[in-house]
Amino acid sequence: MIVFTRKTLRSNPCVVYLLATTIPCTLALYFAYIVKISQNLGFDLTTRPIFCKLRMYIVNSSQFTSSWFMMLACIDRYASSSKYVHIRNFSRLSIAYRLILIVTLTGCCIYTYILHCYDSHVPNSPIVCYIRTDTTFPCYLFDSIIFLTLFSTIPPAGMTIFGALTLLNIRKRCFRQIVPLPTIVSNVNRSKAPMQQLDLKLLSMLFAQVLMLILSTMPLSIYKIYSAATVNLMKTQMRRVIENFLFQLVLTLSNLNNVTTFYWYLLSGRIFRKELMQLFKRQNKMTARRLTIPR
Repeated sequence: MIVFTRKTLRSNPCVVYLLATTIPCTLALYFAYIVKISQNLGFDLTTRPIFCKLRMYIVNSSQFTSSWFMMLACIDRYASSSKYVHIRNFSRLSIAYRLILIVTLTGCCIYTYILHCYDSHVPNSPIVCYIRTDTTFPCYLFDSIIFLTLFSTIPPAGMTIFGALTLLNIRKRCFRQIVPLPTIVSNVNRSKAPMQQLDLKLLSMLFAQVLMLILSTMPLSIYKIYSAATVNLMKTQMRRVIENFLFQLVLTLSNLNNVTTFYWYLLSGRIFRKELMQLFKRQNKMTARRLTIPR
């Protein structure tokens, strides 16, 4: 998160989207830490109805916003690589800030149903804090539809489509013939070259994160479909044990996106590694200055 606030990166709209993505992921991760710490101390906070509802609300809205921020980053890369000026105008900081605010408010409003539909100690549930099935409102069906459409279908589809269009634009740009221009124009193009290289490096980081998001959420999406289709079936105890185990497994996989974001950026992004090293060097210099100041 700190790397994306560096002066050399924060003026890029794609970096703003990536920074916005890390915030809800970090928030969801810290809530998971709070639950684990409380369990190790002998009391499980998820058994408290208020904490159960609040945690599921924050986790689900965080997943929604992070996936949509990632899709907006893919759209931004497509816009910045387009040859049409009116499409390139979409890749601006002012638009990025507005869309981030809109997505955040939308996610906070959509997932208010969780405050009614989720509760602790739900009978025959795979975890302590789970969705209720004893309400007049079709919570289970509504939750599955929201998850499948707004989290598992639209964002990955948008990422795939605009990612492919971005690669197509880059390929067209590479094969486009370069016409000799006056010296003054060539100087301008040379000044834009570092920015184009930055865009390509950010694109590799973005595609790595998109791949991780799709792979980590797909198993949970499949389980949601299966669970919604079999919610009213009579199940044996052995089948419930197997389903609970599979749910815990796919739930762990879905959290990998929050845990491994830093490592994906570190492995796939040269610009990320460069800025991280600059950050460490700056911190070392500040530490050395403090140690050399006479008291």
